[in-house]
Amino acid sequence: MKRFFTVVLSAFLCLSASAQINVFEGSLADGLKKAKKEKKDLMVMVSTTWCGPCKAFAKEMIPSKEVGDYVNPKYVFMHFDVDKEDPNSIQDTYGIAAYPTFLILDGKGAELGRFVGGSRTVEQFAQKEQAALNSPLSAAKKAFKEDPVANLDKYVAALKAEYRMEDAYEAYSVVFDKMGPEEFFKNYSRSVSDVIRYVNVNYEDKIMKYLLDNPESSKEWFGDSYHPVVAGPISSITFNAYMGKNEKDVADAWKTLDGTYAQYPILKNFFSDFTLENRALVEAKDVNSLLNQILISPAKGGELFYPFYAVVEMAKKMDFETFKPRLVEVARMLGGKDPEQQFLYVVDRDLAAKEAKKEEKPAPKRIAEGEQCPEFTYKDYTGKEYHLSDFAGKYIVFDFWATWCGPCCYELPYLEQVEKEFEGNDKVVFVSVSIDKEEGKNTYATWEKAVHDGGFTKGDNEYHLGGIQLNESGDKSLTEAFRITGIPRFLIIGPDGKVVTADAPRPSKGMAEMLKELLK
Repeated sequence: MKRFFTVVLSAFLCLSASAQINVFEGSLADGLKKAKKEKKDLMVMVSTTWCGPCKAFAKEMIPSKEVGDYVNPKYVFMHFDVDKEDPNSIQDTYGIAAYPTFLILDGKGAELGRFVGGSRTVEQFAQKEQAALNSPLSAAKKAFKEDPVANLDKYVAALKAEYRMEDAYEAYSVVFDKMGPEEFFKNYSRSVSDVIRYVNVNYEDKIMKYLLDNPESSKEWFGDSYHPVVAGPISSITFNAYMGKNEKDVADAWKTLDGTYAQYPILKNFFSDFTLENRALVEAKDVNSLLNQILISPAKGGELFYPFYAVVEMAKKMDFETFKPRLVEVARMLGGKDPEQQFLYVVDRDLAAKEAKKEEKPAPKRIAEGEQCPEFTYKDYTGKEYHLSDFAGKYIVFDFWATWCGPCCYELPYLEQVEKEFEGNDKVVFVSVSIDKEEGKNTYATWEKAVHDGGFTKGDNEYHLGGIQLNESGDKSLTEAFRITGIPRFLIIGPDGKVVTADAPRPSKGMAEMLKELLK
């Protein structure tokens, strides 16, 4: 297969003497006409001005003779930066959610395939193109049309692989009609919520409208994720009031804020409230007055970030250089001592990076394998303290997790299996350290109740908790020493207190096998 691919690639490279990819300028309709006339397909690179891989491809690959020799004989090639403007509605028509996306279209505009991400060599580019043309998506789509319910999972998986979240959401909508709410949410509450995060949801849509109109039953299906699912899209809709792509987007945003947002208290947030309260200023695009309103607002910190960000984006679509000095001034006032300079970052990345560098603190030394594990003091839900010395002479398997973390919960049944496999073995102990905070909305209390009960329910799933269950309780000794910035994270400490591995295999992916080797 590899030899065949190489031969095909070589053949194409011999067909043309082009100096680079020939980029056709014009509308999408013009490109389709040209492709049809030349009996070629149309390849469209959809990118943004801020996308690093997009810039690299434009700088390195478009001028490349090798890539030009491969592309030009087969395709009419076009390139659109959709954050500048998108008069062809390419982003919405084809559901673009990642950049760069390369669309392969026939002369009628029907999609033959797509691939995502940059390439650094002609071989890499050609492999992606060939994989797109031989994608399993077309077969999955055909099967879905024949029997949507039976083939939904395969079709959605194929769509997700190509970042086609809008199409995935439409597929869920089709099955929602066929199944009815109860059966649909019983089977797909988790997977549809993952998709909703990436699409521009309309609150008049049947799925979202049902979730809002039936909160009690919906909370049973979605659990703690109910609020993020229904309330998450409102901020994106509110942004459109400031910088919608067209008049319809802006009008739809105000319609939603006046109607759906006002009707459902669960959607309430500071950003949307601020926008409604200052509607006249937003509609007039009065940047300076909006900045003044932000500064006199009683809200602080993170709540002010979204209004400020929206005003910055509004200014960028106007005379940005005129507004920039004031934006920088306000960003500094709002940021206070923020070491990451988030407010300033949305105005000027380079300036923010310089100021953040001034605030940098030396990172704590990272503990390596074979080194001594730092001391720690963690507590169980009764307040009893545990220290490294309590586990001397045993292998310690640490699981850093939280009750709200989906991937963490996914590992719990597998962790339970591993714990049972080594039950009665006094050479190994399993210690779960929750980072659920003592302060915050139903986090520490959720963990405390789960440990007391020996488990908890999340959506349709029941999770059992074994081993020793502790809470970080403000002790950052291990999270800092091992640079734990994402969970779940598994560590193994040896009987001598030294680090065996700071990133052990997950229970679902080989933890038991590793422990067996250690215990031989």
